[in-house]
Amino acid sequence: MDTSNEQWALGVSLPFYGEEIMRIGFKNAYEGNNQITGSFANRMFSSTQKISPEYKEILNKFLHKFALFLKFSTEVDANKHSCQNEKQEGYCKLISNDVFNYKYSSTRLELIFQENNNLSFHLVFSHGDAGKFRRIRAYYENHVESGLKRTPLRLDLILDNCM
Repeated sequence: MDTSNEQWALGVSLPFYGEEIMRIGFKNAYEGNNQITGSFANRMFSSTQKISPEYKEILNKFLHKFALFLKFSTEVDANKHSCQNEKQEGYCKLISNDVFNYKYSSTRLELIFQENNNLSFHLVFSHGDAGKFRRIRAYYENHVESGLKRTPLRLDLILDNCM
C-alpha cells in the first residue's frame, strides 16, 4: 500500500500464465471515484461483463467498498470517523456517511457494509499471527427471500509476501 499516493496494488501470479496487477486508487473513495487499473482489473471487468451487466455493477460496488476500507485504514488514527466499540464488536460511520459494522478477535477481523436488507459486503482478515493477517476474504452476501445465502462475488487472497 502506498499511503502517500493513496493507492493499493495487488500482484497475482497465475500458473502457466504469468503475473497480473490490479491497482486501486482510493484518494477520492468517499466521493465514489476510485481509479482501478491494471491487467487483472481489466480481466475481472471483462469476465463479469460477459456473464451479465448486473455482475459488473456488483464488481464495481465490491471494489468501491474495498476502496472505502483502504481510505478508512489510512485515517483510523486521525479520529476523522465516529466509531463505537463494545465487547469485540462495533460500528464506524465514515465521514462519507457510509457505515460498517465490525467484529474482531485476536486472529480475525470482519467488516460488514450493509447495502440493503438483502445485500451485504464482507471483508474478513484472518489467521493472524504476530499482529499480521495472512488471509483476506472479500465477498458479497445476498440473502434471498427463502433465507438462503448466495455469494455472487468472492475474492480470497492468501498473503505470502507483503511489502
